[in-house]
Amino acid sequence: MYETSQHVRESFLQEIGAGFFGEYLISQGLVTREQLDEGLEAQKKLKSHLKIGELLVQRGALNSTQLMAALKDYKLGIRLGELLIHQGDLGFIQLLEALDYQQMKGCQLGEALIGLGHCTPELIDEVLLLQRSLQEALS
Repeated sequence: MYETSQHVRESFLQEIGAGFFGEYLISQGLVTREQLDEGLEAQKKLKSHLKIGELLVQRGALNSTQLMAALKDYKLGIRLGELLIHQGDLGFIQLLEALDYQQMKGCQLGEALIGLGHCTPELIDEVLLLQRSLQEALS
């Protein structure tokens, strides 16, 4: 049972990480939507062990220097609020309210979200773990 749940978790982390990182590559003008979609499709079809960035380098969509620079910049940018919104656990207005609350109280964002009743402590812990896992996967 543990092996199955571990495999599912790893697949989920790879998929969500690829989506986020792929979107980041597009936003930086390093790849096109078409290149990303083709890379993700090839990754699924081939059941490739390569991460999306490595696969895009292999396919010639970007070079290794561009990939390394993008990974460094992206790793710094995975934010708790963005993960919560992406997962559907938080709305944009709720995030704005929490950011105001955070600034007013001088607390962490997770504490603000809990204090406002937008998230449970368990959800914050779960998403912080996901955030760390994504950052480690991109290291």
